[in-house]
Amino acid sequence: MPENLFFFTLGFERFENQEVINMKNNTFNEQEVLDYIQEKLNENIHPSYGELDKKFRISKFRVKLTDLYPKKGVGYLYLNTKRPNGTFHQLRQPLIDFVKENVQCGVYPTRRYIENRFGIRLTGLFYGIKDLYKQAGIEYVLKCSQELKSRKAALLQNLVLNLLPSLNLTLVKERRTHERGVDLIAKDQNGIVVGVEIKAHHQYEPIKERNISQLRRFLVQENLSKIILITTSSQIKAKIDDSRIIVFDFNALRKICDSEQLKLLEQIRTEVVHQETHQKEKIKTQILKYAAEKIKQDGRITHSDLTNIFHIHVFSYFKSILEIYDQLGVLPPLDQMESSRRSHRLNLTYRTKILERMVDYLKEKVSTRHYPTGIELGRKFGSPHIWNFVTMTELYQLAGLKPYLERRRTGEYNKKIHKLEEM
Repeated sequence: MPENLFFFTLGFERFENQEVINMKNNTFNEQEVLDYIQEKLNENIHPSYGELDKKFRISKFRVKLTDLYPKKGVGYLYLNTKRPNGTFHQLRQPLIDFVKENVQCGVYPTRRYIENRFGIRLTGLFYGIKDLYKQAGIEYVLKCSQELKSRKAALLQNLVLNLLPSLNLTLVKERRTHERGVDLIAKDQNGIVVGVEIKAHHQYEPIKERNISQLRRFLVQENLSKIILITTSSQIKAKIDDSRIIVFDFNALRKICDSEQLKLLEQIRTEVVHQETHQKEKIKTQILKYAAEKIKQDGRITHSDLTNIFHIHVFSYFKSILEIYDQLGVLPPLDQMESSRRSHRLNLTYRTKILERMVDYLKEKVSTRHYPTGIELGRKFGSPHIWNFVTMTELYQLAGLKPYLERRRTGEYNKKIHKLEEM
C-alpha cells in the first residue's frame, strides 16, 4: 500500500472512531446549561443563544432560549439579550404590570424610558403610551418637566459641591442652573483651573456626542486645562478622544458618597420627567416645519430622519409618520402607507385620495396620446410595486379608459380591416 494512502486510511479510521464516541455521548445535559445560566445571572449577564450554542451546542439538540430562561424565572421583558423569535407579543402583560408597579410608587414611566429600559418599541404592542396606561387602568399623568428638571439639577449641584473635597478640588466659582457656561469652576491641588459640568440624567439616558461636544466648547470658551463631567447616568455613548475631558459617571460617583448621598443620587437618576404640554406643541411645530422642507427636497420623511435631527421619539408627538403628512396636507409615498389591497391596515382615506390623483394624472397623459405604465406611475407616486396598491386595469377603468388588452385587440382588429380594404 502506498505510504500516503496508508496515512489517509489511518486518519479516516481515527475520524470514524471519534464520530462513534460522539454518537455515544450524544446526550443533552440540561441541568449543566441551567447552572451556567444561573452563574451568569448572578453576574447580571444574560447569555445569548449564540453563546450557549457555542458552549453547549444547544442547536444540535433543538433547544431554544424559550426552553431555558423560563425555568430560571426570567421573563422575556427583562431579558438583556436578543429575545427569542415569536415572543414579542408576550411582552404586553409584563409591560402593563411594570406600569402598575411603578405608578404605585408614584412614578409614571414615559415612552422613552420604557423603550430605553427594555430595548423595545411600543409600536405593535400598544397604540402609544396612553394606550399602555389605559390597558393598565391608569390615566397617563403629565408633570411639569421644567420644574422637575430644575429641581433635579439643583439637588445634584448641591451634592457635587459637598463632594468637591473628595475630588481634591476647591470651588472658585459657581453658576446656577439658568446661567450659561460650565456649572462650576474649581482648582485642583496644583492650582490648575478645572471646569465641572453637572448632568442630572435619568439612569437610562446616555451621555451622547452632543454632551461631549459641549465640553469641548467649554474648554475653549472658559480657557480650562481640563473639564470633569459629573453625571448620574451610567451609559456613555460617545467617543471621548480628548485627555482633558474626564467623565465621572454614576458608578464612579457612588464610591465617594455616603448612604444619605447615595439615596439622593438614586432619587435623582430614577425620577421620570415628562414633557410639558406647551413644550410638546413647540417641538411638534419645529418637526412640521422641518418635514415640510424635507418633503419638498426629497419627497419623503422617515422616522430615523426626525429622530437624528431632533433627538426625540417621534411617536411621542405624532401617532405615525402619516399624521405628519396629513397635517402638512401632503399625500405620502405609497410605500409609507402600508396600503396593499391585502393589508388589514389599509388606509381608505389616503387610498381614495391617491387614486384620484392617479386618475387625473392618467387622463392628462392619455390626452397627449401617452399611456403610462405601472413602473412610470410607481415612480411618480413613490412605490416600486404599484400593483400591490392597484392594478393598471382597475386604474384605467376608474379613468373611464380602455385598458391595455382592449386597446391592443381593437388596434389589431383595425389593422385587419385596413388590410382587407386594401386587397
